[in-house]
Amino acid sequence: MLDEEFLNRAECETYLRLTLEEQARAAAVFLKIAALDPRSHERRAIKDALTTAMLDVAVERRSMQERESVFAAALQNAQDAIGQAKTQENKAAAVDKDHNFISAKLPTTARKLRKIAAAKNIEAKIRSYTAEDRKAMSDQMQELIAAAQELKTLIDAVE
Repeated sequence: MLDEEFLNRAECETYLRLTLEEQARAAAVFLKIAALDPRSHERRAIKDALTTAMLDVAVERRSMQERESVFAAALQNAQDAIGQAKTQENKAAAVDKDHNFISAKLPTTARKLRKIAAAKNIEAKIRSYTAEDRKAMSDQMQELIAAAQELKTLIDAVE
């Protein structure tokens, strides 16, 4: 963790004051923290809270039962905070995914539709379909147009 610059020297020294079992449990949580977005404020806050709790456990004189209770609570708090941070990251990723679809996929889709419409034999090909197939294609295109218009209205409404 020190080599990857995830923990600083003082934090690693505190980590080394823990028992081997506590080190293993803390390392598992630190790995989960490290998996969070490095730019997120939550990642730093969770890491800082856990290292502060580790220092408290390592330095304060307590019975083994009290020590275990405090350490378990700190690990649980970190796990809960990681879960919340991941939920927030997933929400942000979903928004990014929508943005990426709009900015990357729609232009490609529009180009493909224009290419199909500009094809030399498109009218003959459309005539070769049954009336039922043409109606289904028309309905699908109308649905696509309506969805695009609804999204455009939402985008335009934001100032």
